[in-house]
Amino acid sequence: MGVVNRCAIGIRARSPMRAWAHAMEPEEPLIDDLEPSLYLIPLQDQDRPPEERLREHVLPIFQEELRCWCEDPSLWPQPLTLELFLLWFDVRFYGLIDDLHMAEPLRNQPTPDERRLLEELLREIDGSEP
Repeated sequence: MGVVNRCAIGIRARSPMRAWAHAMEPEEPLIDDLEPSLYLIPLQDQDRPPEERLREHVLPIFQEELRCWCEDPSLWPQPLTLELFLLWFDVRFYGLIDDLHMAEPLRNQPTPDERRLLEELLREIDGSEP
């Protein structure tokens, strides 16, 4: 076991987020409980007050959560503020992340936008598909 050199912000959708997600995909059954999400943040953030840490990271977290349900930002609520985020999500901070499976190193996965960009670049370079 080892300690990962990150803190984390955990979020769980509240009813306004669940209602918006259902409106984006009405053919799906109403979502009673979305899985919580965990976002790793720099370790040094643990010494700052929680609201300050959240304020710094709220926009990319909010955008990622909305993008999971709708890739068109024009359909997202506006403006994406800390106050709105706190109405839509419960938040919890984690100061220590333990890795119980050190034998397999952690790897980053590209975001959907990064994956699309990489695919476009590959096609431009040599016409190949990823």
